Amino acid sequence: MSNVVIVALPEKDDPIWEISSETVPHLTLLFLGESNSITNVFEILRFLDHAATTVLHRFSLEVDRRGTLGDDQADVLFFEGWDLPELKRFRGQLLQNDNIKKAYLASDQHPEWLPHLTLGYPTAPAKKLKDGRDRVYSVRFDRVALWVDDYAGPEFPLKRYEYAEVSMSTETGKDAVDEILSHVGVKGMKWGVRKADNIPTDVTVTRTPKGGVKTTGGKNQPTHPDAVTARVAIQKAKKSGVQSLSNRELQALSSRMNLEKKVKEAAGDKLTSDGKAFVDLLMALA
Repeated sequence: MSNVVIVALPEKDDPIWEISSETVPHLTLLFLGESNSITNVFEILRFLDHAATTVLHRFSLEVDRRGTLGDDQADVLFFEGWDLPELKRFRGQLLQNDNIKKAYLASDQHPEWLPHLTLGYPTAPAKKLKDGRDRVYSVRFDRVALWVDDYAGPEFPLKRYEYAEVSMSTETGKDAVDEILSHVGVKGMKWGVRKADNIPTDVTVTRTPKGGVKTTGGKNQPTHPDAVTARVAIQKAKKSGVQSLSNRELQALSSRMNLEKKVKEAAGDKLTSDGKAFVDLLMALA
C-alpha cells in the first residue's frame, strides 16, 4: 500500500545523495496516510504548489547529531540551524489547509515532529563519500514534493531567497504569508501559472522577421501535477473501480484525457517520441 507524503528534497549535487542508501534521500514534512484513503489529492497538489511558490525558499539545515530512530533502528541525521524555524512555520501553514489537515489528523502520527533524514538501516547501511568520509555537516534543499507512490510524485522547485522580497522572519512577512494563504492565492493569480517563472528557464522565445514566434529548448521538464493527478485517478480506478473516484477526480481525468487526445490528433508527428509514448500509455490505461 502506497502512502501520501509531503517531503523536502536535497539539491542534486548535495553529498547526501552519495551517503544515503535511500532510493531518494528526503526530509519528511507531513505524513498524510494511505493513498487509497485520500480522495482530494488534486486539491492538496494545488495548495502545495501555491505554498511552495509563495511561502518557502530554498533552505539549508545544519546537522545537530547522528543517531537511530524507530523500531527499525534507522540511521538518521537530526537537524538544527537558522532555517529550521522557517521550515516549521511552512509546515504549520500547510496544516491550515482543510484538505491537508483532514488527511493528517486521520492518519497515525508520531507525538512530535523530529526533522531528520534517513541515511540507512542495519540491512542497508549508509555509504561513504568518494573520499572515504561518511559525515556531512549540513544538507541543502531546493524542492518539495507530494509523493503518491513509493518515492514518486510531483515536485515543486523552491525559489532562491532574494533580499528584496518580504522575509518571513519579520512580523510584516508573517502577516503577508497569512494573508496570502487565507485567500489561497493573490489577486490575478491562476493555479499552475507562476508570475515570475511560468516559462521554463531553458526555453528561448524569439520573434521571426515575419512576426512569427520561434521557440527552442524545453527538454527534461518535470511532470506537471495535472498529469500526475490523472495518473493517480487511473491507478485508483484500475485497482478499486471507477466508483472509488470523486466527481472532481472524474471531471479532471475526463478533461485531461480529452485534451491529451486532441493534442495528439492536432500535433501528429510533431510530438516527440517520448511524448507520443506517454499519450499512448494514458489512452491505453484509460
